[in-house]
This record gives sequence, structure tokens and C-alpha cells, in this order.
Amino acid sequence: MKNRHRSISNYAKALFSVKGSIEEKAARARNMEEICQAIQSEGRASRFFANPLVLKQDKSAVLKQCNSLIQDPLLDKFLTFLVKKKKIDSLPLVTKEYKRLLLAECGKEKATVIVAAPIDSPTEKKISDKLESLFSKKMEISLKIDPKILGGFILITSGKILDLSIKQSLNRLSDSLCAVKF
Repeated sequence: MKNRHRSISNYAKALFSVKGSIEEKAARARNMEEICQAIQSEGRASRFFANPLVLKQDKSAVLKQCNSLIQDPLLDKFLTFLVKKKKIDSLPLVTKEYKRLLLAECGKEKATVIVAAPIDSPTEKKISDKLESLFSKKMEISLKIDPKILGGFILITSGKILDLSIKQSLNRLSDSLCAVKF
């Protein structure tokens, strides 16, 4: 699994390292995302690209059609390369890593904040400001709601997880109480 992640990261880095402005790279990231969504939203397309019996040139031709709407020759070559290497199923992960590299280039970092209930805009802004001051970077925050955490929040960023949820606190308390010998 580590080798697969490394190759995905390398593909994203190789594509990102090609000269171009931040705007061009951002447009490419959006295009990659659109292609991923088109493939994933249509079950037949997903099965088509996963099917080992479908010829590489047929897969390339379909991707060329998708990319002709976008008109990015570099992305066209990259997608053809992924098809030849039988790695087109990795496109969503490559896209995710490419977007992470783009954020890093802009001095930003992505963070996911999981809360138990919806929060209002001023609270979201306070969270964003606090994270930006803690990490000394601009943060791109995505909020997710999970009522199972009961309260508090879970922060996921840079491969790190900070779990300050009530559920986790109760689990720690329960473990402590179970460890006490009477």
C-alpha cells in the first residue's frame, strides 16, 4: 500500500512540477476533479475504466473526448499515461494529492473539522482564524457534521488528528474507570 501511495504522490508531483502559473494549475485541478466526478458519478464509466478487457486505446479515446471539452493538452497526455500504466483508477487520489500540492504552493493547508451539529458562519470564521494563527498558514476548511461525536470537535490536517470530541472524552473516562482496581 505504501508503494501505491508513493507512486500516486509521484504522479501528482510530476504533473504539478510542470511549469505554469498558479491559475493554470488551479484550472487543471478543477478539470481533474470534473473528470473524476464524471467517471465516478456514472457507474458504467467507472466499470469501463476498471475493466481489464477494455483496450487501452479505447480508454484513451474516451478520456480524450472528456478532455477535449476541457482543452488541456498536458492533462490529456497525463491521462493517456495513466491509462498506459493501468493506473487510471488512481486518478481521484492523484487529483487529491495534486490539490494538496496546489494549496501548499499558495501557502495554504486543508483542514477538516468534524462537529456534532451545524455551526453558524461567525463560529466557522472564529475556528478558521484560530487555526490560521495556530498553523501560521491560511487554512481551507471543510466542515463535516457527525452527531455521533456528541459535542466538541475533531480536527484533521496534515495527516494528524486532534480528537476533542465528547465521545472520545467519555471513552477515555470509561477506560480510566475500568482500569481502576477496587
